[in-house]
Amino acid sequence: MKEIKYQTIAMPTALTEWSNLVLPYVMGIMRSHQAELVLLHVFTPQTPELVDYVDWTPLVTQNTVIQELREDARKQLDDYCNLLRQDGHNVRGELLEGSGIAQPIIDYVNGGDIDLMVMSTHGRTGLTRKLFGSLAQRLLLDVHIPILLYNPR
Repeated sequence: MKEIKYQTIAMPTALTEWSNLVLPYVMGIMRSHQAELVLLHVFTPQTPELVDYVDWTPLVTQNTVIQELREDARKQLDDYCNLLRQDGHNVRGELLEGSGIAQPIIDYVNGGDIDLMVMSTHGRTGLTRKLFGSLAQRLLLDVHIPILLYNPR
C-alpha cells in the first residue's frame, strides 16, 4: 500500500473564529507531514451593503472603496499568516477574488499543487441550507483532492 504524503494543505478561511476552529487539526497534519499551509481567503466586494453604498457614488470613488476593502482583506490575511509563522508554521496566504466564494477556491485548488484541503463547516441542513447553500457540498463535488471537513458543533 502506498503511503500518502501531504506537502501542501489548503485551508479556506473567512478569517473568523468559526472558520479557524479546524486549525489545531491542520497543524497536526502539517507537523506529521512537514507540510506547507496555504490559507485561502476570497475577497468578494459585491455585498449588498457595499452595493447600496457605492451605487450613488461616482465610479472613481467606487473603485477606491473596493480597492481599500481589498487592501484591508489582504492585510488581515497577511497578519493572520504572520501570527502563525511566529509559532514556527510554514504558512502563506492567497487572496482570491470572485463574485462567489466556491468557484475561486475550486479554481485555485484544482489548478495548483494542493494535496489536501481542510475546512470548518457549519453543517447547515434544511431551510438554512436551501437559503444559504453549502460551500462544503459544492467543494466536495468540484474539488479533485481529498477534503477534511470539521464541524465544531
